[in-house]
Amino acid sequence: MSPMLLVIAVPLVLGAIALVLGRRLAPLARLLALVGTIAPLCWAVRLWLNGTGVWNLPQWEFLGKYKDFAVFNVDALNGFMLAGVCFFGLITVLYSIGSVKRDELANGRFYGHILIALAAASGSLLANNFVILAIFWGFMGLPFYLLINMGKEGSDTAAKKMFIITGASDSFLLLGIALLLASGVGVGLFGKADTSQGAIAAAYLCLAAAAFAKAGGMPLHSWIPDVAETAPVSIVAFLPASVDKLLGIYLLARISLHSFAVTGWLANLLMILGAITIVAAVSMALIQHNLRRLLGFHAVSVRWAT
Repeated sequence: MSPMLLVIAVPLVLGAIALVLGRRLAPLARLLALVGTIAPLCWAVRLWLNGTGVWNLPQWEFLGKYKDFAVFNVDALNGFMLAGVCFFGLITVLYSIGSVKRDELANGRFYGHILIALAAASGSLLANNFVILAIFWGFMGLPFYLLINMGKEGSDTAAKKMFIITGASDSFLLLGIALLLASGVGVGLFGKADTSQGAIAAAYLCLAAAAFAKAGGMPLHSWIPDVAETAPVSIVAFLPASVDKLLGIYLLARISLHSFAVTGWLANLLMILGAITIVAAVSMALIQHNLRRLLGFHAVSVRWAT
């Protein structure tokens, strides 16, 4: 089986098993979490070092014209991001095993949601077109919502805020895909659509809005400090400080470098919004009295600066 499938399927299946185990066999759930993060990291590093690759649908006759349809694709950009996401997943699990004491965080539900979120993030990174990306991108929101909701008092509000902002941005992602289809451009991630056309420019802005929400770009950043303040510490490291940021920056880089020919006012708008995010986020960090909120704002600024 292709490593592209394994890096998604293994944490997904092991995560589902960990959810079933719950509190009854928590030590086994922790073992599954270790296997479900170490193995994908090895496959992700292998994919990254190999450079490029494509996974097509099997040669089944009933698929008709969709035989050889490229579902997943790996190159230097998403290979590196995939290795980073899997690495963050592993260190999150290792930290959680060694430090988490509360019953609700030490059982199979906690590790199950982490593994399922890791599988969805991996699928988003490896997607060869916007339709596949949208499926995994939208599926990723539920396990993250449940993980954030396991935090201290106020985490439920932060989880709802995250779900609303990123969920609303998912609708822009779908709208952008619809505009691409209506324009006859296609939904491949690899191409150079001309943004001088109004519909194509609108599609780019819709897709960029989804990326901004995930990466915490202003004005869609406010969920990150709230999550950083109330969510479990390991989830703060896994979600707003690493995985969601990597996915948001990846999507923005992918559409700006490979999917669209971004020039003129669109390029200037992107630079202006990025500069505002960097300066405003670090300015907000300076006036915070809560350390975790300070780190949340600082993470927004640093990620966009890099």
